[in-house]
Amino acid sequence: MTTQASKFCPNCGAQLNPNAKFCPKCGFAIAAITAQPASAADSTNVTNQSTSTDQPTPAQPTPSRESLASVKEFSGNYFQWWLETIRHPATPLPSAGRWFGALTLAIEALLTTLSLTLLANKGLALARTTYTYLNFNGIIAKIVFVSFLLLLLVWLIYVSIGYGFRRLIDPGTPLGFLDYINQFASLTNLILAFNLIVFLVCLITGKGNPAGLEMLVGVLVPSNVLMTLGFLFSIVSDVPAPRMDRFYTMVLALISLTIVLLIFGLLAASLIGNSLLGSVTALLDAGLSFYPA
Repeated sequence: MTTQASKFCPNCGAQLNPNAKFCPKCGFAIAAITAQPASAADSTNVTNQSTSTDQPTPAQPTPSRESLASVKEFSGNYFQWWLETIRHPATPLPSAGRWFGALTLAIEALLTTLSLTLLANKGLALARTTYTYLNFNGIIAKIVFVSFLLLLLVWLIYVSIGYGFRRLIDPGTPLGFLDYINQFASLTNLILAFNLIVFLVCLITGKGNPAGLEMLVGVLVPSNVLMTLGFLFSIVSDVPAPRMDRFYTMVLALISLTIVLLIFGLLAASLIGNSLLGSVTALLDAGLSFYPA
């Protein structure tokens, strides 16, 4: 006959029968204590298995969200760069995006083109009240495209000549072409504010209100002054040991810019003027055909 080992109550220490489920002295539940380690181990194993099998994979960002986030970051950084250049135009910002300057010049050209388009539409709306048979839609589209292209080419002339003279005066400079455009745009970023104001005035004024045209003409002088000063300053600034004298470099650069712009203006006036004149002549001929002799 086998004897079972005695056990004691973990609560009061009284001796218990081997099969006792409760302590006769204090009433402590012995069965719950003996079953707890096994149930705890089982629950731990079940939890580990469910965690290992049912663990969800982390959500991966979708390409559309990544693109939207990158666009927001780019626009936020661009706006901060633009504000900083307005406060301190001559301070270099090496952390600026490589395309910030080119984007600024494109926006300036676009705003000017849109302002001219609004003014042209208002003028043609007045003309239609008298000459109702004329259709200027084709001419307006051509003016918009040609104006935007011409303004981009003018900016390209400025930065190309400026960068050429910058390399001439400082051949060992690590400044790249896009970096130079950023520097040039930071000096002339105030023009973007001028163009935005003119565009808003042209947008909200009526077709008989000349405020938009007057403001457009009014900002031409300060814009040209800023363009010229930014062009000259971007060539000679931050050059520790110039190959040529800074003053003569600016004089030669200004003469070169004037000559190139003059040639470009004559060619543009000849080519585009003839094209627009032909379109207007054809339009008038088509309109006069409505009135037989």
